[in-house]
Amino acid sequence: LARATSNIPLVQTELGDFDGARRGFLAAYGAFRAIDHQLGQGNALANLAMLEIRLGNPAAALPLLADAQRHYSGEYADAEANALGQRATAWSALGDLQRAITDADSGLAIARAAGLEQESAAALEVLADLHLKAGSPRLALRRLAEADSIDALLGLAVERGNNLRRSSEVLLELGEAPAAAAQAERALRAHQEVEARAEIVQDHLQLALSLWHSGDQVRAGEEAEIGLQEAAAVGNPAAIHDAAAVAALLTDDTVFENTGPVPDG
Repeated sequence: LARATSNIPLVQTELGDFDGARRGFLAAYGAFRAIDHQLGQGNALANLAMLEIRLGNPAAALPLLADAQRHYSGEYADAEANALGQRATAWSALGDLQRAITDADSGLAIARAAGLEQESAAALEVLADLHLKAGSPRLALRRLAEADSIDALLGLAVERGNNLRRSSEVLLELGEAPAAAAQAERALRAHQEVEARAEIVQDHLQLALSLWHSGDQVRAGEEAEIGLQEAAAVGNPAAIHDAAAVAALLTDDTVFENTGPVPDG
């Protein structure tokens, strides 16, 4: 029963019900703790960390992940790989790329050694983001292509949409704005099909930036406004901040006259 109900907050997260997801993860942790289920407790804590990262609180995620790893005790390769990927994302958000890449590489090595395809794809996706931040966009695209091939075989729709949006970000970084807009539109359609509302916000924002750099300022403004409305609807403070920032950038022509592409968020 604890295992079954612990899946509900994962769905709530994708639908943008973050308060409900938090309550669900905490309830799952309590249920697994009552029956002394170590893996379940660790996963509940890792999911809480994921939620904190998504809401823009990476520092709060690190102690949760440390607790999760203590529950795993090196016995669960898939969970260890996931926790390392989450930790890499948190370190990246905090600006420590060296620690982030080290953790992501460790997670990928664990996943590959255990033959875990989904966890390998997740680690590759994290590494792609890190390579982009470290100034290696072509390497980031290769990592995304590797991850996308795995996600396609596994039928992971949300993850594939995320890969498309990340590819759009990289292409925009490389100055290929029309290709970036096309990838962002594909990401938006993929996430709309599965009603991944939290991801849809970021898709609209990435599409807005790509369209702006493609020369379609009118539609770019429309997409930014839709993104802001969607962010307000799901009640995600971090997404609202991102959407407001993009909308502000699109109204300031001097920003785009003096700088290159602006990445999502």
